[in-house]
Amino acid sequence: MVEEKTSEYKQLHEKADDRALEHFTCVLTCCDYLESLIDSDVLCLSMNVTRSEVAIADPTKIRINDIFETVVSGRQFLNGVLFRQNQVNNVQGVHGGFDIKDKDAVVIKGKANENISGVFPFFITEEHWEIANMLNRMLVGWLCTLDIFGFDYL
Repeated sequence: MVEEKTSEYKQLHEKADDRALEHFTCVLTCCDYLESLIDSDVLCLSMNVTRSEVAIADPTKIRINDIFETVVSGRQFLNGVLFRQNQVNNVQGVHGGFDIKDKDAVVIKGKANENISGVFPFFITEEHWEIANMLNRMLVGWLCTLDIFGFDYL
C-alpha cells in the first residue's frame, strides 16, 4: 500500500507546479496538496463566516467576515467540527448559530490564531477538484445549515 501511494505521488509530482506544492500545505496534517489528494482529501481556504436562518434555503446569504491565509484539509476541518461539538458545553461557540453578528465562533484556530469557522476547497488541479466536489456537500452543508449532512439529500 505504501509503495502504491509512493508511486502515485511520483506520477502526480511530475505534473505538479512547484509553486503550488510550496504554498498549498495543510497546517493540521502538514500534507501538501498531492499527499492530500492521494488520501482522498482536499486543501481549503479558511474563513470566518456568519449566517442567518435564511442561509439554509439560500446559501448566497452567508456572510464571509474574514478570509485567512491558513490552508486546511477539508476532512480535518470536518473532524474538527465533530470533535469541537462533542468537546464543548456551548455548541453555539463552535458554529455561532444563526446569529449574523456572532463573529467569535471557532471550529479551529489558524496559524495566526484566527477563528476559523468555515472552509471552501481550492481549485488547484482537475484531479484535486474531483475530490473537492465530493466533499463540497459536507463543507457547504456546514457553512449553510450548521450540519455536515445538511445538503446530503441532493
